Amino acid sequence: AEATSSPYDINFTDTDDTHKDEATNVFYHITKAFNYFYRGGIDEPFNIKPVTPYSSHIGLVDFPCNAIAGIRGSWFFQADINRCSEPLSLIADVVYHEYTHTALVNARFVGYAHEGLADYFGMTIGCIGQGDNEICDAIHNIYGGRSLENNLKYLQDLTGEPHHDGMILSGTLWSIRKQWKFIGLNTKDFDALVLRAIKRNAAREHQSYPN
Repeated sequence: AEATSSPYDINFTDTDDTHKDEATNVFYHITKAFNYFYRGGIDEPFNIKPVTPYSSHIGLVDFPCNAIAGIRGSWFFQADINRCSEPLSLIADVVYHEYTHTALVNARFVGYAHEGLADYFGMTIGCIGQGDNEICDAIHNIYGGRSLENNLKYLQDLTGEPHHDGMILSGTLWSIRKQWKFIGLNTKDFDALVLRAIKRNAAREHQSYPN
């Protein structure tokens, strides 16, 4: 099955016959992530748009209980009873995580930094409400239960495994974001600062973002 991020090109019939409406779930959350990063292209720095066409593929068998991202899309694999009870495509955080990898492909970060940013935005995209009413789930329940609520420190907690080490960055950003909210500032403004820092780093490396 295949889903596309374009709101005008939906490859579904009236009934989604994929496992637990897997295709519909991925389509919805990819579209939500697209709208988070792009916002019509006029809300700098939220004007990041991936290379199009962007497509998501589900029900693949090569790497069970896994998900990967590429320049033009994301790939979600079937469950394996010995490793996961359901495919990761049914978890919104995972869909946001993989989309973030694609959206920030020009960030020029590698390894743990890219994983940390994907975890961070994988959570913030899913936040509900605004201001004092904002509700976020900081427990990133994928790939072994990574959490933005952690006390990991650089350099002492580096292991060389990108997903683990990424929690150092995502946890730091999340901790600052919480304090930002605590003193009454808008969390969207903090997320905007993070994106501006990413863009500045890309500019130093002579990269740009399509918008």
